Amino acid sequence: MPQVDTIRVEDDSAMDAGNVTPFPDVTGRSDAARTSVLVFTRDATLIDTVRKASPRDATVIQTPDLDQVSEQLASIQPDVLVLDAAGTPEIASVATQVSRQFPDLVLIVAGRREESAGLMKLTASGQIYRFLLVPLALGQTRLTLEAALRRRVERSMESVRPMEVAASGPPRGPLPKFAIPAGIGVLLIAGIAGWFLSRPDSDGSPMATADSSGQVATQVAPAPVSGPVQNELTLAAQAMERQQFVEPAGNSALEFYRAALSLDPANAQARAGIRAVADRIVERAEAALLAERTDQAVAALELARNIQADHPRLAFLDAQLQRERERLQLTQARDVSTRLRTVLQQANQRMESGRLISPAGQSARDALFEARRLDATDPAVIQGFRDLTSRLIADGDRALAAGQRDQAVVLAAAARDLSPTDARIAALERSLSEQASVRSVPVTATAAAAAPNALVLGRTRLAEGRLLDPAGDSAKDHLLAARAANANDAEVQRLLAELKDRLIATGRQSLSQQDLDGAAKALAAAVDLGVRGNDEALASTQRDLDKQRADAEFRRNVISAGSLQRTRTVPAVYPEGPRRRGVTGWVDLQFTVTVTGTVEDVTVVGAEPAGVFDTSAVTAVRGWRFAPVVRSGNAVPQRAAARLRFDISN
Repeated sequence: MPQVDTIRVEDDSAMDAGNVTPFPDVTGRSDAARTSVLVFTRDATLIDTVRKASPRDATVIQTPDLDQVSEQLASIQPDVLVLDAAGTPEIASVATQVSRQFPDLVLIVAGRREESAGLMKLTASGQIYRFLLVPLALGQTRLTLEAALRRRVERSMESVRPMEVAASGPPRGPLPKFAIPAGIGVLLIAGIAGWFLSRPDSDGSPMATADSSGQVATQVAPAPVSGPVQNELTLAAQAMERQQFVEPAGNSALEFYRAALSLDPANAQARAGIRAVADRIVERAEAALLAERTDQAVAALELARNIQADHPRLAFLDAQLQRERERLQLTQARDVSTRLRTVLQQANQRMESGRLISPAGQSARDALFEARRLDATDPAVIQGFRDLTSRLIADGDRALAAGQRDQAVVLAAAARDLSPTDARIAALERSLSEQASVRSVPVTATAAAAAPNALVLGRTRLAEGRLLDPAGDSAKDHLLAARAANANDAEVQRLLAELKDRLIATGRQSLSQQDLDGAAKALAAAVDLGVRGNDEALASTQRDLDKQRADAEFRRNVISAGSLQRTRTVPAVYPEGPRRRGVTGWVDLQFTVTVTGTVEDVTVVGAEPAGVFDTSAVTAVRGWRFAPVVRSGNAVPQRAAARLRFDISN
């Protein structure tokens, strides 16, 4: 059975929470109890992740431009502001202005990984609450937004406590949730506009980011101890519990640990986590090797190597895998050797029974050509061709001595094809030439009487299209009989030439229909006629037949992809529709590994359910790369097979 690659994905549809309101539709809050997240971005993927990660009772509002939201900020009163650093230049100055104007607003910045050092400083200084790395991870974004909303409530409570102390009595009713001034929109835009006006490229004046004492004015509390690094580690631990070691993309333990390490390169917990992920993948490789699923083992080992190149188990498993490859190669070599011995035995049996070059597909010549394809260097194959050549020459001499010149011509031509330089063939051909110069003896009265009848029957069968069948009553049978009766008859020669053309055409038609046996039968019969004319067409068709035979044998010789050394693996993408419906299945494929290790001619040979995962599987396998297959010191193409299994892991 082909080797299996298992692709597992987690269904995260349950996390599709939150309600997004495109900015043009915003008219204000309809429910004062609802929280809101305002997102400044033009990135559709970013806003979609924020939407999915937000609590169900939160309203997510998107705007691509601060100017567009200026008139409605007072009614929106966002709890959390998410700034996309890609569209916000000088993020530190913008963060300072926002925190000064709106100390209760919780500010989160989404930035690229290369900006993480600067964003960490802003977090530590309290200028921003948290930062996220783009592309956003769904789980991390969800935790960050939940923490930001809790922080928003804390700030709101802090802002109302002084009012409670100063009051002469207990409050008369519940305090409003938001302590943001009604002019929040004007102030925010004024603050950011002031920052833009203070930029050196606006009017030449320096940019003011601090007060006269040089201290940054902010009421934002320092980031909690947990921080972004601990967020990543928490998410990584959760992914490990779900056994999401390296997939799905954007929500795996490996990615969370690596994100934590990029924020804190000395973090021991992140390094230990990455080693733990590598251990799990190495365990997969070991299990696959024990189950003789070398394709899975190769993929797991390459994955583990990418995670931790110096893992102590890799060298041992590489050696185990190499031994498994050698075992498979020996098995394949034994299979070829067994097949070769069988074919050589068939060739010898056919020579002993006189089936040297016919019938088509069942002759000693056909068997020897098959043996040569399997191993042209085998001494038994070389000797087999020598024996067949000797038998053809001997039979040709006997046919010539018996007056069967046409048969001798066919045998001499077949021997010449096998061994063009053999001196015995040249001697036979000289004898044929000498006999041709001698006038034929008069035919007997019986033969002369039979010739017209054979000629008529041959012409009739030719018109009926019964070129070779039925045996004994075909155009070929009657025309050869007519030629035996009168070899010099011009009409017989013309009809034989026509029969040859028809047989060549039949052979080509059979080739176009992938009927190799039918093509071989027609071409062998054309050769047996021993008439000149259209020889180039015959040779060309024979070459096409040989090529198609070789291609058919190449396609039959399919080995497991697991026995090959894969150098690159492209994972298949689980189609969204089947994933949502919980559909699982598999796809069996065959493909060609070229002499350069690329993959071509990918064919689906089986699938369950049919047509559901085919495209995803074919696309993935086309991206695979292998070490070239080498035989006798030369790289050769090889047909291989693999099964890709699509399975949802909950």
